[in-house]
Amino acid sequence: MKIFRIFRVAILFIVLFNFPSSLFAQEDVSVEFSFNKPGEYVCEIRNMTDSWMTIWLNKEEADIRSNLYFYALNSINDTVPIYYELWKDPKKLILHLDAGETYTNSYKFIHPERYVKARVVIKYVVKSLPRKGGSYERIFNLREVRNKAYIPQVLREDEE
Repeated sequence: MKIFRIFRVAILFIVLFNFPSSLFAQEDVSVEFSFNKPGEYVCEIRNMTDSWMTIWLNKEEADIRSNLYFYALNSINDTVPIYYELWKDPKKLILHLDAGETYTNSYKFIHPERYVKARVVIKYVVKSLPRKGGSYERIFNLREVRNKAYIPQVLREDEE
């Protein structure tokens, strides 16, 4: 009996590791960064579910809700995290997104080349049955984001 039990567990592990994890998990939130010349980063947060979603935004850096950090090079070429708000209006710190809806915010900089990374942390709740909540975190390489804006579409197609 122990041999059959070990055999079943081994087969179960083989099946689980061979299936892609995307079949078992679905991301509820999608965050994308883009760059508009000459110095504006655009952050887009999209609700990927079929239900209504609530996202809590921070008023201060110390809050443990949704955060956005840009990492900038200082004068001695060290990267320093700088906190930025995700909200447009400080009176509206709760963001409600319908299914497929996108929230967009932009950030203008005098020297955008000094910003090398961005880290976004989103805390959310999906209003579905059953209710589910979670957090989403992603780090963006802003040099790649800027390069996509500056490299013409023709050259990008040749690289692929």
